[in-house]
Amino acid sequence: MLHFHRFPERGIACSVENLINKIRQYFDTGAYDSEESVRTQVCFPILRELDWDTDSPVHLRTEFPVSKLKVDIALCHPPKEPVIFIEIKAPGKCSPQGQEQVFEYAARQGGIPMIIFTDGDEWHFYNSYGTGTYDSKKVTSIRLTKDNAEECVEHFSRYLQYEQVESGDAFDNLRRDHKQVRSANKAKSKIPEAWKKLVDEED
Repeated sequence: MLHFHRFPERGIACSVENLINKIRQYFDTGAYDSEESVRTQVCFPILRELDWDTDSPVHLRTEFPVSKLKVDIALCHPPKEPVIFIEIKAPGKCSPQGQEQVFEYAARQGGIPMIIFTDGDEWHFYNSYGTGTYDSKKVTSIRLTKDNAEECVEHFSRYLQYEQVESGDAFDNLRRDHKQVRSANKAKSKIPEAWKKLVDEED
């Protein structure tokens, strides 16, 4: 999970944090048992706290048609123009595998920069414009039942706050953070090589 140094406006942060704590309690009791419960009782409440009008069919579309698939939630800005796809899974089933068409459509359309996969607890944020495998397109992940609530709030605010999407800052953040993650991963991959070289020189 990425760590940020700037937190959202306290009023928004408090309301989202309170909601996360409430959701945690329900996860602890196993109350969420289907994709539908995750969509209506986790995703919609979080989006509402982030200033999305979940009753607006021009800003939030459900079962959005993508080729032969239907994306669970498409967030739109401007109205009717999807910019974020959210794919919902049942609790414990969160994975992008088998969803190639969603990534391909998002990239082909040229207007869907962000894809999110969630089971309500885990949230995986992807830069659909990234190259390579699913893993190489992943920007960050959070888990509501395990991660610090303030960090979860910051991720939601950074990528999903309506005003952030409206201004385009959400996608700038996504691309910037993705670049940072890829640079860090590249640096990590060079450590074994550098270590081997050091050992060889000592021999």
